[in-house]
Amino acid sequence: MERTIFKNPIFEKKLRTKGYVVLPFLDDEQLKTLQHAFYTTKPNISKGFHSTSTNNNLEYRKKVNDLIQSIYYPLSQQLIDDYEPVYASFVVKEPGPEGNFPLHMDWSMVDERDAISLAFWTPLIDITTQNGALIVLEESHQIGLSFRGGPYLFQVLESGNLPNIKLNTRTLYLRAGEVVIYDHRLFHGSLANQTQETRPALNCTMKPKETTLIHYHQVGNEIEKHCVDIDFFTQYIMGENPKNYPYTQFSSDKMVFLNDQLIKELVK
Repeated sequence: MERTIFKNPIFEKKLRTKGYVVLPFLDDEQLKTLQHAFYTTKPNISKGFHSTSTNNNLEYRKKVNDLIQSIYYPLSQQLIDDYEPVYASFVVKEPGPEGNFPLHMDWSMVDERDAISLAFWTPLIDITTQNGALIVLEESHQIGLSFRGGPYLFQVLESGNLPNIKLNTRTLYLRAGEVVIYDHRLFHGSLANQTQETRPALNCTMKPKETTLIHYHQVGNEIEKHCVDIDFFTQYIMGENPKNYPYTQFSSDKMVFLNDQLIKELVK
């Protein structure tokens, strides 16, 4: 029997069928707190997409993580049953075409044969047709078991075959402080920011309290499944092998690597 995630059965059904739910979330004071934190600590980066989760200033990364979690964890418990935060970061689009982010899945955080991890994504300003809206591929969380992880982003489908289906994309124009809660298996991406202003958002990852936190790392044709702790994602330097954590290995030889072209074949 599947573990219940949402306390509200309508939200539960939407997450299970579409792969995501959009809801009101932050109040005005909480939104202002996070906006102030972002704009007063923003790194000196002027183009493309960047995230505090990949910033090598670990003190800064932890401060951002702790602040977001202090707000998001209590709010999340009003909606979902027995989930805990893993890490949180600002996710930012600077003006220009470099910020376009094709459809992809986030890293696996748990063994998805047994559990589902979630992302809470919130813009800190209103999303428009011009400033880098989030796009989701509805129902794509159901295409089959996949493994996703580092050293940067690899995505493989266990079955070795892409399902012969066509799915709908939906562009989400969220207001500042709203949240889209999505299954980490859901394909999503975002458009370039065509305005002259930075588009700040944030992402807070949650997992069931009873599950083990994991990280997959690709080494050649082998995939390492590392059992990691809650501090891993505030300390991990992108590209490094997390060799200090215990792991098992399995081969990816018979799996299909999901590149941009294959992912496009899923789109209606």
